[in-house]
Amino acid sequence: MKPSPSKGAAAPPQKLALIGTLLLLIGFFLPWYSINLKAEVDRTVPGFPTHFLSDAPTLSISGGHIQHGLGWLVLILGVAAALPYLVGNPHEQTLRRAILACLVAGALVLFYVLARDLRHVSIGIVLAVVGYGLQLAGALQSGRLNGPAAD
Repeated sequence: MKPSPSKGAAAPPQKLALIGTLLLLIGFFLPWYSINLKAEVDRTVPGFPTHFLSDAPTLSISGGHIQHGLGWLVLILGVAAALPYLVGNPHEQTLRRAILACLVAGALVLFYVLARDLRHVSIGIVLAVVGYGLQLAGALQSGRLNGPAAD
């Protein structure tokens, strides 16, 4: 007996979106920016003696420490975009709008945070961008963001 086409077609996009959410969650706790204090002093104040900074640590900033709570906002919107996959919603048009709104708003905030300081980007923010990309790809593959269903 063959599996029904609707189940086989819906599983991979849903998994893709949930993998994207998992990457976003992991990336949130990893450093979004890494700043080497000695290199920054050398860059901003050329000729300044930095021998005392030779043992200076690298400053790591994770998603939870981004100014004004923007990292938290990225996380909340990304997780909210995945909730319809877990909870389910009988009204498809509302579901499509909710996913699209969360992904667009979260991506805008994420790219704003990313564009503020490209020089110090680290693995966490890269995982967050990839996570959002996978969520959007999963939503597009499942047809959840396509036009309204024919009535």
